[in-house]
Amino acid sequence: MSLALLAGVIVIVAFAFLTMPMIAKAQAFFFVQHMFTISVEAATLYFYTDDEKQYPAGPHFSNAFYVTAIGFVSAVASLIGIAGYNKWMFAWK
Repeated sequence: MSLALLAGVIVIVAFAFLTMPMIAKAQAFFFVQHMFTISVEAATLYFYTDDEKQYPAGPHFSNAFYVTAIGFVSAVASLIGIAGYNKWMFAWK
């Protein structure tokens, strides 16, 4: 874990020295945010696509439906977020 933290610090310091300050700050934010994100994608895939034998109470979606539905909902939510930002938040300081 200490090696990972050291690598993270080196990456953030490299951003600070090798890019413009505004870009370095944004990249550092996204890097730290990504480091502390807990992914549950694999667990949700198995939960939604397990068959009746593996998990009787589950929704039992097909793999194709799960991937298509999650991808579509994610894309629509991203477009709504972009549109909302452009309409209401673009002038925020």
